[in-house]
Amino acid sequence: MTEVVQGGGPVRVTANVQSPQPIKAIEICRSNEFVYSSSPGGSVASIEFVDQQPLDGQSFYYLRVTQDDGEIAWSSPVWIED
Repeated sequence: MTEVVQGGGPVRVTANVQSPQPIKAIEICRSNEFVYSSSPGGSVASIEFVDQQPLDGQSFYYLRVTQDDGEIAWSSPVWIED
């Protein structure tokens, strides 16, 4: 299932991450460009990012999490359209 959200202003992305290993990086990707990165270090983290300059038209956001051991997980994309 694809999630589409109507845009029109800043886009707020929040996430609560729990990992079996320490978290090396949490990254937010907007339409194939990483726009946010955090290095929490622990195995539990919460983030909030507000994209004050979202792209015009249709775009998508997803979250990528990299553990210290190199394993990677990512979310499904959320599509934003004006």
